[in-house]
Amino acid sequence: MITNVYLNGVEITGANTKIASVRDSISASIDVSDYKRGGRSGVALSTPYYRNFVISMEFWIFGSSTSDLVDKRDSFMSYLRLVADKSSEQKKTLGFKMANGITKEIPVIISDVRSEITPQNLQHSIVTVVVRTELEYFVKSVGANKTIGIYQGGGMAVPMKVPMDMGNPLGGSNIVITNNGNSEFYPIVRVDGYLSGFVLKNNTTNKSIEYSGTLNSSQFLYLDMYNRVALLNSTTNALADISGEWWYLAPGDNEILLITTSGSGGAEFLDYKDAYRGL
Repeated sequence: MITNVYLNGVEITGANTKIASVRDSISASIDVSDYKRGGRSGVALSTPYYRNFVISMEFWIFGSSTSDLVDKRDSFMSYLRLVADKSSEQKKTLGFKMANGITKEIPVIISDVRSEITPQNLQHSIVTVVVRTELEYFVKSVGANKTIGIYQGGGMAVPMKVPMDMGNPLGGSNIVITNNGNSEFYPIVRVDGYLSGFVLKNNTTNKSIEYSGTLNSSQFLYLDMYNRVALLNSTTNALADISGEWWYLAPGDNEILLITTSGSGGAEFLDYKDAYRGL
């Protein structure tokens, strides 16, 4: 059950505005175009078939009189139109607070806002809001960070053989990241030098991503698994040195390993979150 709705962190439900229904929540999809997802460096990184998921919401607006109803409805719609300003192409954050206290969020673009006042009830207006999103899952509003040290080092050639034998590590540590949702989540990872090449592996799903370059002690590599972005020091495109798979955190526990030929760096998972397929 949904108790509150938020847009960019501002609650849009309240005493006079109620959420009546949410339809097509991350289910029906429309194939839009052969779309190239560009990275922050402006380079085309991949050519996935872009999928446009639609969420339709119905809000009920109440007023103490016809004029009060019109004022409240116009104020509600004005705020939505302000947030949906076409001059800004940035996605907005839509959040649903559930009865269990968890708020589930998703980045959206507002595509349609319309309203009606029925002659039978001049103190009640229905406002329909339609949003679109590329992301196929909701995430918990509160995330966490987690660091990992080197799991195995020395005596390995780059490129490394994948899959690798993890039965007898040479030292270091692994971490376990738990995704308490029911959908995969693609994390963002920062890897810090010094590292002479590395493999970052989700041992639970047996998927790995490899970097064949060298990070010195003042450098870091930014990996965005969902958008398939690899940036050195947040500015330089490093995709030429990347191989393997852009992996995700599966529902449940995920054992993560950082493996290198030599080095003393580490990695940090930035703001990873539980992910949910639907509300």
